[in-house]
Amino acid sequence: MLDNGIAVSNIEMTSGNYDEDKNLIENKVPVITTDFCEIGAYGNTCYFTVIIESRSFNRDLFEGLKQQPGLHIYGYKSFIDDFYNDDMSDINYDDLRDRINSETYCQLQFNINIDKNDVAKVMKRYAEIRSVFDRSGTRVVNQLLRQVSLLFLVGGDNILLAMKKRGFGQGHWNGVGGKRETGETIEQTAIRECQEEINVIPTDIKHVATLDFHFPPDKSDWDMQAYVYLCSTWQGEPTETEEMKPKWYKFADVPYDKMWTDDNYWLPQVLDGKFVTAKFIFDSNDNVKDYIINV
Repeated sequence: MLDNGIAVSNIEMTSGNYDEDKNLIENKVPVITTDFCEIGAYGNTCYFTVIIESRSFNRDLFEGLKQQPGLHIYGYKSFIDDFYNDDMSDINYDDLRDRINSETYCQLQFNINIDKNDVAKVMKRYAEIRSVFDRSGTRVVNQLLRQVSLLFLVGGDNILLAMKKRGFGQGHWNGVGGKRETGETIEQTAIRECQEEINVIPTDIKHVATLDFHFPPDKSDWDMQAYVYLCSTWQGEPTETEEMKPKWYKFADVPYDKMWTDDNYWLPQVLDGKFVTAKFIFDSNDNVKDYIINV
């Protein structure tokens, strides 16, 4: 919780970030997330990244952004392709709106120079930026998501999947997991859910991915952030419960056509030993409409 009561995520170290000159930052960057934006820092720069629905970009927002220094507007999938960079004085609203609407979502990043631990300056800038979006009625994607766990048992080139028998995700093969309960760490959630769903107690889990999922407004209660784990040692034998029916698969035979449509984008990377961070946007039919993946 920040000083003025704003709820935030834990600090995470992320990769795949670029500086103002579009150079990839070699080191991982510390970030926190609010329901409004991501806040990160590298060197003496603090950045605020806001994701909006492109179709909600409007003239009131355009006029408000004209007064904002250190602004860059990017496509949703890439920080390299600028829609706008720094000086809006000679930018035509209709042209910019058309460029932004070439993608479903876009990112607006605001940069400021800070001294170490200058929290007051960061909070003042946060409030200034947020007020621009609030006044314009622009739809901002909530980036502070409820946390869930997702865990896969692995052995050699085999992975344990489980068929969801009821509730959210019914009919899909997936890992085991669920919502973090009050007072739990997300690691404790992963262990508890595994025990409840397939009667196995993980004894060694490894965090391999952090995935953000965003759904249409009528399914916004499905929005979540999944912490994905692999587990290679455990107690007990996987058994069917009222919730899940487990089954072993070879890595090469994972039934992606019977899983959530995002799994094919990131799970092969994880099984190849890579750490993945990603954001997925789903349409009304639960198909991936847009995404960003950093490996």
